[in-house]
Amino acid sequence: MDNREVNYQNSVIKVLLEKLFVNESSIRVVDVSTQYKNWEKRSWHNRSKYAKRYTPDILIAVNWNICNKNNDDIKYLSLIEVKTPTAIDRKHAMEEVKEYLTVVPNVILTDCITWEFYDRKKDEPEIYCLENDKQRAAVCKRGDNKDIHWKISRGGFSDFLVEKLEFPRYYDADPDVWKELCKKLGSIIAIE
Repeated sequence: MDNREVNYQNSVIKVLLEKLFVNESSIRVVDVSTQYKNWEKRSWHNRSKYAKRYTPDILIAVNWNICNKNNDDIKYLSLIEVKTPTAIDRKHAMEEVKEYLTVVPNVILTDCITWEFYDRKKDEPEIYCLENDKQRAAVCKRGDNKDIHWKISRGGFSDFLVEKLEFPRYYDADPDVWKELCKKLGSIIAIE
């Protein structure tokens, strides 16, 4: 009931990434959305190592430390720009992505439904969408359509589970694209 970007960013995306990277002790998923340009005035922090004019939402880094001014141990892997599913500012989002790619090797633009992976070495993004193909929309192009038509796979439980333990006959399983998306997200930390 609260469609603010910060809720998707910190209650969905950040939590998901922390779960995916749980076994990678040096990986940090950092909310940098309040580290505006005025952070450059701090003697111990260098914001320009991961941002310029625009302020990204989430940073994925190895050996992150807020005191990064003279810290060469930090490896900046990716920035994530989070939008709400009803956002309509595609032009601005693409300006942010373009700028972020001048600082870090990878950028993810997502509204939690569509995930666009940008790599500075590639001309086109890889796109993963958890929405049915008929309703599929790019990030910041879904607009006011509040009806999300999620991809689902149908599966079933055995007769024993249905009859003896009262499981439902059918369940909605994770679609293959979800597994592919998680694999892609995991590949971010393997970047040289």
